[in-house]
Amino acid sequence: NLKNKHQGFVSEPMGNRSVRDVPGIGPAHGRTLEEKGMPRADQLLGDYLKRGRDQGQFKDNLKNTTGANAKQQRDAYNGMREWTDNNM
Repeated sequence: NLKNKHQGFVSEPMGNRSVRDVPGIGPAHGRTLEEKGMPRADQLLGDYLKRGRDQGQFKDNLKNTTGANAKQQRDAYNGMREWTDNNM
């Protein structure tokens, strides 16, 4: 369930979690990110922060890196945004 994935992601510490735990990132996109040297959720979070939490830049990068569709990009962005709102 995607809603449960989002709630679980945003309510727990980042720790050493897999990038596949990020909402919107399924097995295929997770494998692509792993192959590009980004196996952990905190690395994707770093990318989000490095881009100044900019929605357009983050979503464009995810699309260009993994081929994620608009819904997947939005789910990942919303997960990162809410996680940082809750934890930073």
